[in-house]
Amino acid sequence: MLIEEKYPEVQILFKVGKEKGYLLYEEVQTVLSDEVTGEPKDLEEVYTRFFDLGIEIVTDPDRASCHTGSHRIRRPRCSRDRRGFFLAVLIIRS
Repeated sequence: MLIEEKYPEVQILFKVGKEKGYLLYEEVQTVLSDEVTGEPKDLEEVYTRFFDLGIEIVTDPDRASCHTGSHRIRRPRCSRDRRGFFLAVLIIRS
């Protein structure tokens, strides 16, 4: 069974991470349940999948070396929505 099938919240992180190219460490810790973080093997599998999918985990969005496809993405401008999640506005250079 894939880790995202076992823990649905992981699937959400993978989707958002693939769209942005990175996730903030704070986002990961906020979304993951205690069940996932309490199982070292499962948590390791989550981070391994982040790596396999090309999703960086960073503490600051300015430190993300985001690039998708042939487009490089300049520094994302981020803001928080009312639930406290970071939203990134990606600026694509041609």
